Amino acid sequence: MDDKLYKKALNLEYFTVGYNVLEGFFSIFFGANAGSIALIGFGLDSIVESLSGLILIWRLRQHGVCSEGEERTSENKAIKFVAATFFLLGAYVLYESAKKLIFIEIPEPSLPGIIIASLSVIIMPIFSFRKRDLGMKINSKALVANSEKTLTCTFHRCLYCWDLQQTTFSAYGRFSSRIDNSSVLDQRGIKIVGRVKE
Repeated sequence: MDDKLYKKALNLEYFTVGYNVLEGFFSIFFGANAGSIALIGFGLDSIVESLSGLILIWRLRQHGVCSEGEERTSENKAIKFVAATFFLLGAYVLYESAKKLIFIEIPEPSLPGIIIASLSVIIMPIFSFRKRDLGMKINSKALVANSEKTLTCTFHRCLYCWDLQQTTFSAYGRFSSRIDNSSVLDQRGIKIVGRVKE
């Protein structure tokens, strides 16, 4: 039964990474064609999310092929790596926000961008809740942390959709909301690192 749950978790990560790679590719493709810096940034966000998924694929593939001690070591390493992706995403959001404030950038209207982001807002929470459920069942803090990373990226995508549809907001208002998001990401990263010691 435990092996079946691990296999389900691994297949879910494969699917998540595949989805994010496609999402990132099309976002950057349409963003480059439309000259939309915001959509290109959205694609880069998907790439960062893929990194977290690849870490979990590596971790889950250790199950059954190494000793219990080595698997615990892999679990702790995976938790730290997932936490690092929170810091990476937080730094990216901070940079993007500062650039938008300095250059007074307003997200360009983009129908492909809205469609891609809307699909992500619908699909990613399903991935997140399923990962959390499986993570609790197999007692993998790394998978639970990855589920939180997926959900956090969903919130970032919600902000992107909001930005596209609310271009009348002031640059400062958008900057403030994203600074808050960056701070939350860093706090999540610190909290996840703390789980290694639990």
